[in-house]
Amino acid sequence: MENNANKDFLTIQEVVTLYNLSKETQNKYRMQNKIPYIKIGKKVFYDKARLDEWFRSHTMN
Repeated sequence: MENNANKDFLTIQEVVTLYNLSKETQNKYRMQNKIPYIKIGKKVFYDKARLDEWFRSHTMN
């Protein structure tokens, strides 16, 4: 996938970079079904809109 800020789906590495989330934390949340993701074959992707909403709903004020 090319690096495009307007694209709908993100790779694990893009999530790590964009949201400053470690690969280990991302993996733990995914394995515990705490974070929304899409799996196609062996590849994992994140819907950017759903992930943005997930982060907003888990932000402490």
